[in-house]
Amino acid sequence: VDINSSGVMTDTGIQFLTLCRDITERKQAEMILAESEANLREEKSFRQLLLDTSPAFIVAIDGGGKVLMMNQALLETLEYTAQEMDGVDYQTTIVPEEDRDSLFGVFDAIRKGVKETVNENRIRTKSGKTLLVEWHGRVVMHNTDTINFIVGVGIDITERRTMEIALRDSEEKYR
Repeated sequence: VDINSSGVMTDTGIQFLTLCRDITERKQAEMILAESEANLREEKSFRQLLLDTSPAFIVAIDGGGKVLMMNQALLETLEYTAQEMDGVDYQTTIVPEEDRDSLFGVFDAIRKGVKETVNENRIRTKSGKTLLVEWHGRVVMHNTDTINFIVGVGIDITERRTMEIALRDSEEKYR
């Protein structure tokens, strides 16, 4: 019960006006809302934990090519903070200029309706180091006309590719 009371001085003395309201339903709704918000925070925290403990690179890019989020593995590799990468143009910030045309082709295919992509492109860290990454991308659309964002999951294949080239070169040398 919510009780509000006020006193008024009259000729006969102090008179009290008291208003009582049943707030049971409101309190139950507040408890349900608080539980729902706690569950949502817990679920969000769990999802963030999964993203940040993954050794794979994870990035979300909006339809205009701006970074929406990157997981911790990608941020650490790139030597940037989440704040530095929030809203920046993905291609001009981390893709070397000579690789932008091929990546533009991937984004163009997505705009033309391709829902999933697999591609390799190089990325450049803040200090200038270049890595080769194999990306698996997926388009997220909440309606059929608009790309909400693109999620990319990548793995650094720089060392693997270097070893493949060295192996191929050594095999050719002994032929």
